Amino acid sequence: MRVFGIALVRSAALAAMLLCLLAGSLAAQNEPDMQLVSKDAEIVAVVGEEDGEGLWIVTADGTSYSVWTPEDLPLEALSAFQQNYKNKEVTLTGDVFKDKFGNLNLFVKTLPTP
Repeated sequence: MRVFGIALVRSAALAAMLLCLLAGSLAAQNEPDMQLVSKDAEIVAVVGEEDGEGLWIVTADGTSYSVWTPEDLPLEALSAFQQNYKNKEVTLTGDVFKDKFGNLNLFVKTLPTP
């Protein structure tokens, strides 16, 4: 009876280990493509010209960021911001993420108003 109990415990431990490995593998596959680099970062940069790719900024050291805004921000507000600040320095605050290609993305909650 004792041998049966030890075999049962070993089988349960092996099953638990396999489930943990499987769960870890699934979690790695579902990992988002974006990696948080900095939270609530304050970026001072020049707003780029409209190029069909959306809003982007470039810092004094040449680092480029795509700027992402909340979905509820009206397109008119984004367009006005871009027109008023293009080729001008601005300070934006948000979370910086790096995508799987190494591009930096700045997620802001609001944009400065002129």
